[in-house]
Order: sequence, then C-alpha cells, then structure tokens
Amino acid sequence: MDNHFKNLWELENWPKFSWHIEELKPKLDNIRLLQGRLLGKLDDLPTSFEHQAQVDILVENVMRNRGAENQMHTLESFLLSVSNLTADKQSQTDIDQEPIGSLLDLWINITQNYHQPLSQNQLGIWHSSLFSRHNNSQLKQYCTTNNEQTSQHSVKGSATENVNYEPPPEFTKNLEVIGFLHWFNHKPEGLDGLLRAGIAHLWFIALKPYENGSSRMARVLTDLALAQTESESIKYYSFSSVISANRNFYNKCISKALTADLSITEWLTDFLTMLEEAILQGISRINHFMRKTRYWQKHSQTLLNARQLKLINDLLDVKENDDEDAANINASKYMNITRVSKATATRELTDLLQKHCLKKLPGGGRSTKYVIAR
Repeated sequence: MDNHFKNLWELENWPKFSWHIEELKPKLDNIRLLQGRLLGKLDDLPTSFEHQAQVDILVENVMRNRGAENQMHTLESFLLSVSNLTADKQSQTDIDQEPIGSLLDLWINITQNYHQPLSQNQLGIWHSSLFSRHNNSQLKQYCTTNNEQTSQHSVKGSATENVNYEPPPEFTKNLEVIGFLHWFNHKPEGLDGLLRAGIAHLWFIALKPYENGSSRMARVLTDLALAQTESESIKYYSFSSVISANRNFYNKCISKALTADLSITEWLTDFLTMLEEAILQGISRINHFMRKTRYWQKHSQTLLNARQLKLINDLLDVKENDDEDAANINASKYMNITRVSKATATRELTDLLQKHCLKKLPGGGRSTKYVIAR
C-alpha cells in the first residue's frame, strides 16, 4: 500500500467525520429554498402531469442504475410497467412477474417506505435488484470468511502519481457494515439530513461491501436518506442522473475524499453542489410539464387526428437543451415519421398552422419549417 496516505478506515478517529458547518450553510439554505420552489410548482400542476413527472424520475433512476449488462426487454413494456405501478393500476404481484419489477419496487420502496429501518438483508435484496434478476447476490457475511484479500480503488493522488485506496479487509468488513447501519438507523441529533445523505454516500463507498455495485448502492442509500429528510420533493428529481452526467467530476470528488482525512467539508460541498443541480433539473422538468399543460388547455377544443396529436406531443417533449433540429418539423420529416404522402403531410401541417398549433419559421418553399406556437 502507498505510504503517502492512510485509507479512511485506518485513521485514528474513524468513522468520526468532521466539517465546518459555516462553510456549508449557504448551500444548505439554498437547497431548502430550491426544494420549496419545486414543491410550490406542483400546486399548479394537474394530477395527470404530476404523475407523469414521477414516472420520468423513476425511469431516470432505473436506467441510470441498471447497468449496461442488463438491457431491458422492451422500452414500451418498461414504461408501461412504471406508469401502471405509480398509478396503482397494477398489483405488486403483477409487476413482480416482469423483469423490471424488482427495480421498480426498489425505487418505490425508497420514496414510500423510507421510514423502515435498514438491515443487511434489505441491502442484499436491493443490491440484487440492481443487477440481473437471476443474480441472487446477498451482502457477504464477512465475519465468517478467512479471505483477507482486499480489492483496490485506483484513484489519483496528485497530478503526477496514482495511489490505490483499499477498503477494509474481508474479516472486519461485516462489523464495519453493522456499524454503518447502526449510525444510519439512529440519526445523530442535530445532524442536518442533507449532510447525513452526503456522509452516508461517502461512508458506504469507503467500505465497499460488494465486489461490484457498491457505488450504485451508495446512490440508493443517498436517495433513501434524502427521502427521510424531505419525502416529497425527491419524487421529482434524480441525484443519480447528475452523477451520470458529471461522472468525471464525481469520480474526482470521491477519489479525493477517499484519500484525504476525516475532515470532509470539501466532499460535502461537492455533494451539495450536485444535489443543487439535481433539484434544478427537477424544477426544469416541472416547468416543462407546466408549459405542456398550458398548451393543451389552450387547445382543449382543437380537433386533431392521431398523427397530429403524436407530432405535437413529440415536439412539446423536446427539452430546452436538446438539439435545435428536434424542436422543428417540415414536410419531409413529417412524411418519414408518419409514413404519409407528401400531399397529406403538407395538408396536415397547414391544418396545424391554421389552428395555431404550429407557427412557421422564417424561410419558405421546400425548406419551410414549423415549431410549436406557444
């Protein structure tokens, strides 16, 4: 092992983390403000769109945590499963028959049964859910094994050298996990719930209870801790999505925290920064649904055929940061999407223009493009 640093669990006061609350307070206050903004926007959102927003987050969490080795059978079946389960249209028995059922159960458990104590058995069940349905891996019983081999995290110690972080040896890891669960189930008095989520994330990764999947399980525990802090807003944002989109930043933050010391102000600052981004994305998602709601309220009496309805919904679902070309339509694209003739495409686009569903962009002729008329 490299002599320039000690692994976190080897430090004298492990696991007594410390931080400077005065440095973290501005971010904590801003996150509480953002959570309030998000929940406030839900008051103006129809129930059907509120349900769709929850479906979107379930999709985000499941897809970000499932792993490339486990492809879903069909996206349509997956989305139907999510929608039915969140709308209470499908029993738990029914959903369990589908390959994706265990994952849906995991994320719904986190946001609905967050008050239940966390156990080693529950960790094992959740870990199994993140991988193949047929992989019945459970939390290893480290106290009964004589294998003292440790696996290493390769992390960057500086710009010029690489160091390896080693989790606790096998024969002590079970006791370490028990200690973590006791801390998690007995919330320290006065500890801010958001900081508790950040500590839990780092602590679990430092233990690395699983040969594979410890990082994904850390995300699960983070969402559970966040749900225990504020059980409503977490249904509308995805921390895992931010990690996936900023993987290099996240890996750098984790690597530095694992090879530093028990003063974790910097890690908690980074964690809260990512949490801020997740909630801002949630607010953006709600704003998107509100725009969609206002549009269909405006056109509640407008008669459209099935092709036109699908086109409008597809255009409304284009996100602000998506490719600009995805937000417009012309006759050629409409022909390719709907498989209709050029005459029919032109007629139906003209109809949408006349009904003020679409508006024409500058230009004309064969290159005429249309966008949603807000």
